[in-house]
Amino acid sequence: LYLDDEYIDYFKELFESSSRNSIKAIIYRPDREVFQNTLEKEGVRIVSASRTLLDLAGMGYSAMDITKAMVAKYDLL
Repeated sequence: LYLDDEYIDYFKELFESSSRNSIKAIIYRPDREVFQNTLEKEGVRIVSASRTLLDLAGMGYSAMDITKAMVAKYDLL
């Protein structure tokens, strides 16, 4: 997720969980403008697949699994 600093605490308040069955969310603080040219679906702003893939690749080994999954679906998007 890309979030401005002002929304991080609110996001944590809504979704923080100690359950082992929960979904892991990684919050990114953008170092460039990422909120332009986006889609919004049900109130959630979505960046392009190419931007997501580049950012995941930039994270290196820690994001390897999700990057591989994204590459596998990329041509379908």
